[in-house]
Order: sequence, then structure tokens, then C-alpha cells
Amino acid sequence: MQGVPVRGVAIGLALAAAAGRAEPPTRVAVLAAPKAKAAGLSDLLTVALSTAPGVELVEREAIRKVADERALTRALGAAAVADRRQLGGILQADALVLLTDAADGGGVRVVVSDCRTGARLGAVTVSAKADPATAAALAAQVTDVRDRYRGGVTAVVGVTPFVCRNLTHEFDHLGAAFADAAAAALSARPGVAVLEVEEARALLAEQELTAADPAGRPVPAMVEGEY
Repeated sequence: MQGVPVRGVAIGLALAAAAGRAEPPTRVAVLAAPKAKAAGLSDLLTVALSTAPGVELVEREAIRKVADERALTRALGAAAVADRRQLGGILQADALVLLTDAADGGGVRVVVSDCRTGARLGAVTVSAKADPATAAALAAQVTDVRDRYRGGVTAVVGVTPFVCRNLTHEFDHLGAAFADAAAAALSARPGVAVLEVEEARALLAEQELTAADPAGRPVPAMVEGEY
């Protein structure tokens, strides 16, 4: 009987080992301000995420120690890059899901943030009513963000409104639309986080303060255009 080449066996074993290695779960911390928590939505979201594949929830006891309402409100802001990174470090989380009152008081603001960069990767305002369907939709959004950045945030981009060079200014209104189109195209690329200009600049400023960055975070880039 003809033997199997040793090299072929070695390659087969390597492929089998690679296939058998499970991808480490994403550690997610769900933090809610008191009013948002009292509404019950954060509890329903926690339950929905507890069954999501590839998600490991941070223990509630650890979250209770840092769930200060003012700290959560600050962490939602575009410029609060350091606050989000600090929260993630304390909780040893990969991602934060922050729930607090919407600015207009008409619902709950939910923000998904990457803990390594501090970047906000998703944000939505939903009804404060504790609705299982809403919680399931939010859980789906969290897992969608995780899948989009499965390899981590590899690039951070801020897109400014494009500048119109037409002397009559009749096309000035298209500047924001062109910027949105560029942002959408960039967002479709795996690992690229397109942020508000204020947030991208805050990330850049924070990195400049910590020049020797052991985390190897991507340096934000600003996209500008004219027409």
C-alpha cells in the first residue's frame, strides 16, 4: 500500500488544528444610567446578548462598581475618547454598550464603543419602553458591529463636508451629500471606522498626548474634498 507523504500529513494536521481553534469571544459590558436602567431595557438587552454567539458579557458586579451616571453621560460624547478607553480598561472589555437618556428626553441613547481605540462604532436612539423586540434589535446591532470589526479597528477616518468652488454658490448644498457618500463608501470597507469629525480629532489629540502608545492604535485620518 502506498504511504501518505509526511509533508501532506503535517499540512493536514495544521489545517485541522487551525479549524479547531475557536475565535475568542468579544467581551461586552452593558452600562446603563439609572433612568435607562429603571425602564428595564438594559436588562432585556443583557438577556438578548447572553445568547448571542461569540459574545461574553462582563459580570454585573464589576459593572455596578463603575456605573456612575455622570461618568456614563460623559462617555457618550464625541470627545470622550479617554473616558471610554478607561472604562474598557477597568472592565477588561472589548466593547461598551452605553445606555442613557436621549438629549431631548424622548427615549434612550444607545452607543456601541470600541475599547481599544475609544471610537464610537454605532449609535441609535430608541424608545425607553422595555420592549423585547427593541432589545433584540439592539443585540443584533451589537453583533453586527462585532462582525464588521472582527479583525479590530484597522483605520479611523473623519470626513469633513466638501467645499464648493463654484463662484455662484448654487451647489454649496451638495457638500454634505458628497461627504456622506464618501463616508458610506469608506464604511463598507472591513475594519474602517468612519467617525464624526470632532471625534476623529479628539482621537488624534489623545494619541498625541500619549505618543508611545503600546496599544498600537490606528492614527486617525481626515478626508477633505472640493468640487
